[in-house]
Amino acid sequence: MMATAPVPSIIFTLQTRHRRARAGILLLLLLLSTLLPGQSSRNAAAPEGNFRESGLPFLRYISPKEHGESTQNFDIAEDNRGLIYVANAYGILEYDGVSWREIRGARNTSFTTRSVAVDSSSGRVYVGLEGDFGYLESDAAGRTTFRSLRDFIPEDSLEFKDVWRTHATDKGIYFLSQNHLFRWDGQRIKVWENDKGYDYAFPVNNRYLVSAFGSGLMEMRDSTLVPLPGGDFLADKTARLVLPLDSRRMLIGVNSALYTYDGSRFQPFSGEVNAFLAEHFLTGGIFLPGRQIALATDRGGCAVIDTLGRIRQVIGKSAGLRDLKIHSLTTDRQG
Repeated sequence: MMATAPVPSIIFTLQTRHRRARAGILLLLLLLSTLLPGQSSRNAAAPEGNFRESGLPFLRYISPKEHGESTQNFDIAEDNRGLIYVANAYGILEYDGVSWREIRGARNTSFTTRSVAVDSSSGRVYVGLEGDFGYLESDAAGRTTFRSLRDFIPEDSLEFKDVWRTHATDKGIYFLSQNHLFRWDGQRIKVWENDKGYDYAFPVNNRYLVSAFGSGLMEMRDSTLVPLPGGDFLADKTARLVLPLDSRRMLIGVNSALYTYDGSRFQPFSGEVNAFLAEHFLTGGIFLPGRQIALATDRGGCAVIDTLGRIRQVIGKSAGLRDLKIHSLTTDRQG
C-alpha cells in the first residue's frame, strides 16, 4: 500500500453551521463546520467508507458565541499580512489568529457578504455582496470599513443579484453575479451581461474562464468572452472546478463527475473519484502541495485525490465534521 502524505493545512468554509480557526501558533487551519464535542482529528475514528483519513490536520471547535456572528459562511481568503477574511451572512469577518471582528459599511451597517478575494499585488481585499461589491479600506479613525464600487457601475447595469464570485487577476478584479460579470480596473467598471445566466468563473494560469448556461465554457480574450472549442459540453451542466492538470489538459468538474479537457474534447477522468462524486456531489476544489487535489463536496466532506483520480484521503465525520457540506476551500499562505 502506498504511504499517504500528511495533508497540509486547508481552509474550509461551510455554507451552514459554525467555524473554527487557527490552532495557536501552528500553521493556519480554518474549518468552518462543527467539530464533534470532545473530538479532534488526532483521535479520529475509522475513515469514511473504504477511504483513508491518515495525516489529518488538527481541528479545533469555535462556537458562534466566540465570533458572535451568523452561522452561515460562504467564502474565505487570507491577505498578505496573514489576516483571514470570511464572507458571512452578517458581513465580512476578520480574524487575526486571536480574535474575530465584524467589518461594517461606511454608515456602520451590516451586510450579507457572498465572496471575498485578495489582490496580492496591492494587498487590497475585495468583497461581493447582495447587489453590491467593493473593497475594504481604513477610515479616518483607522477602522477598516467597506467601500462600495456601486457608483462606478453603468446605470443600465445597477440591478443585479448576489455576487457569488470575486477574483483578483492581472487584468482587473472580476465580480460575478447571476446575469452580470463586472471587471474593475481601478478606474472604471466594464460589464458583460448574459440573460440566460452565468454559472461559475475560474482564474487558470493567467486565463479567465467563465461557464454560462446555454453557452458552456468561454474564455475572456481582449475584453470579449469567446466560446472554447467543445465548450458547449458544459452548456447544460454546472461547472464547479477548473484546474490545470498538465501542459495540455485541464481538469474540469461538474456536480457529479470530473473530466479532462484537452482544448477540444472532454473525457471522463480516470480513477475511483467519479464514483465518490456521483454520491456526494462536487462543490469546488483546489491544488495542494505535492500535486494532490482537495475536492469540496455537498454531502461527503473533503476528498483528497492524486492526479490519477485515486482517493488518498476523505475528511468527513470521523475527522470531526458534523456537517459534510463544504462550500469553499483554500490553502493558507504557507501551503
